[in-house]
Amino acid sequence: MRQSGYVVRDNDVIRGSKLRLSSQGLARLEEDGFSRLDSLVRWPPPPNAAGIVLARDGSMLLLGYAIKPSGPLLGLPDRPMDDSSGVIKSSTGNEGGGSNWRWAVSKEAGPTWWDLETKRRTIAPSVASSSTLAAWMEQPKVMGVVRAKLLDDQTPWPMGVGSWFESLPTGQWPELPLSLKDGEFILGRAGNSGPSVKPRGGVHARAGKRADQSLILKTVSSEVICLADSSLVDLEPKPLPNRILWHWLKQIHPRLSKLLIDERFERLIIDIDQKRSNLLTRKLSLDFPAKTWSSKQSLHLDSTGVSLRAARSILTYLLDERDEPMVIHWRWSGQKEELHRLTSDSRCRLILTERSSLPLPFTLSSKEKIGHFTLELPGRIKVPITLDLQSRTIPSDWVEPKTPLELIKGNSSNPETPKNRRQAIWTACSLGQPNDIWADKIEGSYPLAACGEGLGIR
Repeated sequence: MRQSGYVVRDNDVIRGSKLRLSSQGLARLEEDGFSRLDSLVRWPPPPNAAGIVLARDGSMLLLGYAIKPSGPLLGLPDRPMDDSSGVIKSSTGNEGGGSNWRWAVSKEAGPTWWDLETKRRTIAPSVASSSTLAAWMEQPKVMGVVRAKLLDDQTPWPMGVGSWFESLPTGQWPELPLSLKDGEFILGRAGNSGPSVKPRGGVHARAGKRADQSLILKTVSSEVICLADSSLVDLEPKPLPNRILWHWLKQIHPRLSKLLIDERFERLIIDIDQKRSNLLTRKLSLDFPAKTWSSKQSLHLDSTGVSLRAARSILTYLLDERDEPMVIHWRWSGQKEELHRLTSDSRCRLILTERSSLPLPFTLSSKEKIGHFTLELPGRIKVPITLDLQSRTIPSDWVEPKTPLELIKGNSSNPETPKNRRQAIWTACSLGQPNDIWADKIEGSYPLAACGEGLGIR
C-alpha cells in the first residue's frame, strides 16, 4: 500500500513507525464505499428507510444513508425492513424498542454524500424523509456513506449486507454496553439526549477551557472527595484536614522515622494554633498559601495556589487515610508515583489533567461547544457525551414553588430519573419544554412532578 501511494510513514524508520492514509488512499477508500453503494442500492429506497448495510466485518460496518443521520451516535435495529413495503419484519411497534435496537458510533466526522446519477460527491440532501413513495421518487438521488463500529461487539448483530433499516423512533434509546451503564456515577448523556452514561472505571478528563473544567468537576464531584480550586466548583474554601501536614512533613524529611514525624507533626499543630513564625511555618505558608487547618475531614479540598509538594502531600493523605471515591484536578507538571497509584486505585473516579495519557479505561476530551465531549473507550471507540449539570444538581437554597407565579423554568432537555420527590419537582422545573416520555415514566411515583398542573409545569 505504501508503494502504491495509499499510505505514508511518519519517518524513515520502518520498525514501529506509524502509517497514515494519504490523500490518494482516502480517495480510494471513498470510491470503494461508493462502489458498494452503487452495486446494492436500487432507487428509490423502501418508504421510511433510513439506510442500508453496505458491508460489515464483525463489529465494523459500512452503512449507506438515504437521510441525514442525527449525529455520530447511530441507532440500529436488530431486524431488517421488508424492502418492498418498508415495514419491519415481525415488528412489535413501539414495544420493546430498547431491546430491539443497539448503538453504533461513526468513525468519521460525517457521511460522504454521493449523487447516484452523476456518481460524484455532493452535499447532504435538504429534503426530509417522507412516508409516501411519491415523495421518495421526487427527492434527489443522494445517499451518504458512513463507516461505523458497533458499541456492543459481544452480542451478534443479525443484519446482513443489503438489509435496509429505519430510523430510531423518537423517545426510544438502545441499551448501552455494560461498560457504559453499570458504573457508580453518571458522567453525562450519550449524544445530545440519549441514555445516561455510567462508565465502569476511572476517567481521564482532558479539557483546556475553564468552563468545561468547571462543568466536569461539578458533574462528578457529588458525595466524593474533590481536590480542585474552589472557584471551579463554586464552593467556599474550607479548612484543610491537618493530617495532610503529617504527609507534608514526610515529603520534607523522607528519611525520618514515623515516630520522629509524629513528634514534629504535633509541634507543628501547636505552632499553627498559636500562630508562631519559624522556619517550618514559613515554609508551610509558601506551600499552602492562605490555607487554614482543622482536625475535621472535608469532602472538598481547595488546591488554589498550593505547590507541587503540597499537592503530593494531599494526594498521599487521600490514598493512605481516606476511603471515599476521588475526583482530582491535577494541574502540576510533576509526574510522581502518587498519581500512578491513583490511576490503579478503585477509588479513582476521575482525574482532570492535561497530561497526554493516563492508564485509565476511559478518556474524556472536550469539543468546541461547551458541555459537549468525546468519551474514548478501549479499542479506540469514541462516543459523543453531553454534560447537563442543571438537571441533576439542586441548589441547597432552592425552595419548591407553591404557585405558578413562583415557577421559574429552566432550559434543560435531558431529565434524569429522580431519586426522591424534591429531585422530581426540581427536574420538572428545570425542563425547557414538556417531556411526555419522562412524565409517563415517573407518574406513578411522583404524580405532581409528572403532571405539574398545579404549578403550570405542563
